[in-house]
Amino acid sequence: MDDFIRWAKERLTDERLTHTRGVVALARSLSLAHGVDEIECNLAAWLHDALKAQDGSELLLRARDMGLPEDLTAPPFVLHATVMGRISMDRFGASEAVGEAISYHPMGRPNLGPVGKVTYLADKLEEGRRYPGVEVLREVARRDLDRGFHLTLEANVRFLVGEGRTPHPLSIRTLEAYRRRSTVD
Repeated sequence: MDDFIRWAKERLTDERLTHTRGVVALARSLSLAHGVDEIECNLAAWLHDALKAQDGSELLLRARDMGLPEDLTAPPFVLHATVMGRISMDRFGASEAVGEAISYHPMGRPNLGPVGKVTYLADKLEEGRRYPGVEVLREVARRDLDRGFHLTLEANVRFLVGEGRTPHPLSIRTLEAYRRRSTVD
């Protein structure tokens, strides 16, 4: 286990390392609260941003060499995640659940598994995050993993739109799936 932590630390800036430590701490707490595999959540948390500082054009070349689908390589802000998701499985022997968690942590996806939801939430809600409503989202996530994921995704999309940025299409599809599901329930 120390191998992947050391590998990640070698690639993280000081600021990103502080963030990652916060993600690791919250992922542990959420995994214990919801009965999700703690070891898998720990691995995903440590590796989720390990390639964030890498050059985007280099990541795009790696993504193409890996045969990653175009919807997982555009926009560029998801490249670090999708490439790292594949590397986590190829280099560290991580499970598909861990690869999925890392690959989709920036944007979520419909039917994301529990390790993915924990990783998404830990990334968006770690203690270093400061924005209106984050405390409420943390509390909801501690009580209900699925509802916490839905509300945090919704808040993230609302934030991006408010900033004039375009949310990833998977984020929008995931929100639509949650809205359809909530009208059925």
